[in-house]
Amino acid sequence: MKHVKHVSGTVVTFYSYKGGVGRTFALANTAALLTSWGYRTLCIDWDIDAPGIPFYFSRRLSPPRTGLVDFINDFAQGRDPHVGDYVSRIFLPGRDIPLDLLPAGSSDPSYVPQAQKIDWADLYDKKDLGAFLEDCRERWLEDYDFVLVDSRTGITDISGICTAQLPDILVVLFTANEQSLRGVVDVVRRAERARDDLPYDRSLLMTLPVPARFDSREEYRRAQYWQERFSKELAPLFRNWAVEGVSIERLLGFLTIPYVSYWSFGEDLPALEEEDPTPEKIGYSLETLAATIAHRLDRSELLVESRDSFVDAATRLGLRSRNDDGYEIDVFISSSRKDDRLATSLEDLLARRSLRVAGPSRLRQLGVGISTDWQREMDTLLARSRHLVALFDGPYLDRAQSYEIDRFIRQTLDDRSNRMVLPVLTSDAEPDHLPSLLASRQYLRITGEEDLSDVADGIVDTITRGARGTSGRG
Repeated sequence: MKHVKHVSGTVVTFYSYKGGVGRTFALANTAALLTSWGYRTLCIDWDIDAPGIPFYFSRRLSPPRTGLVDFINDFAQGRDPHVGDYVSRIFLPGRDIPLDLLPAGSSDPSYVPQAQKIDWADLYDKKDLGAFLEDCRERWLEDYDFVLVDSRTGITDISGICTAQLPDILVVLFTANEQSLRGVVDVVRRAERARDDLPYDRSLLMTLPVPARFDSREEYRRAQYWQERFSKELAPLFRNWAVEGVSIERLLGFLTIPYVSYWSFGEDLPALEEEDPTPEKIGYSLETLAATIAHRLDRSELLVESRDSFVDAATRLGLRSRNDDGYEIDVFISSSRKDDRLATSLEDLLARRSLRVAGPSRLRQLGVGISTDWQREMDTLLARSRHLVALFDGPYLDRAQSYEIDRFIRQTLDDRSNRMVLPVLTSDAEPDHLPSLLASRQYLRITGEEDLSDVADGIVDTITRGARGTSGRG
């Protein structure tokens, strides 16, 4: 049994049998979304005959001076290249982590002869390129959450590298015609067979079919015919990941990238440019695709049940991916906005007990609740919080506190996480005042300021016991 090294990242190849299906468009937008959600992302432009990723980021990227072709040629000459020396770093507006791009190569005339001289078969036979790429793959997966590879079309040596050796997930894009559909099904079968023959340990290849440039608005009957074809002929590609009983037709419906004439001109990123994408917008399907990849093809049942919850859960995973325990805040204190003195005192006591706390003082410091977009700000803050303390000081909740409790519980259910809600009741609140979702929860009681220290100790004890219970599970 060969030793399998643990890696945290995932390699995702975007492949299309024919050109013109919007493969690079889908990859670039997916990369932009994953990065904006907080995932460490690397794009590799392996379509060296027709490289295109840099065009989508031209406003934020200088013309590349090096790239994959130089990386491979340096290996062929006996050097030990590291990808960090060949990447271009892209900073998206309002984002504090970069998107890394390994372009195909430089934009000067020397690129074409450099690309043409690579003999992939010879490098595999005489230089053991396969072992080198395997080492690269492990390093990439240690450094990134996602590595997105743009593969060349057709059946070639390069497409074999990109579809069989490198990926954990193979995204296949196709249009509604026979050659495109049959081509991707055949390539997936070839990739699965080639993967079985690899001298490296691999899990089963997971394939994500994505119908693209699909126009269901003008020709409804013809669109319905092809949707039925897709569901029937592509059903076997879902067997390695879709939850049993989930409708393949509905999954494909959510994953379909529609044809929108406005975005057929130039190289743009509607995933970042469209505001609040609705189902008829192309950004809606691009968000769904990026979220499916962020979930690593898990949670298909949540996608068909509530697509918006599915996307929200993916964004929360990205926010948490940058912290060792997944959260920046140990306890969020939800309290009435009318009088937050008690909550402020509790915030201070919990902070003294070495917890990272978000209470009234932290909210004022961050300016949360001041802008008109306070709900989105609150969603982000709640997503970063491990547990929630709900402080009840009477029979009624104000609008903001009700929203905080409801959203935190919904996030917890959607994420299938073990986060806790800890009710704390003052002398003016009774257990039957608790919202129905909290009615069965154990609560702590405050009868006066002198009880606050004991309540803080009780919160710490409950969190500690919960953490021990989680770590002790098999």
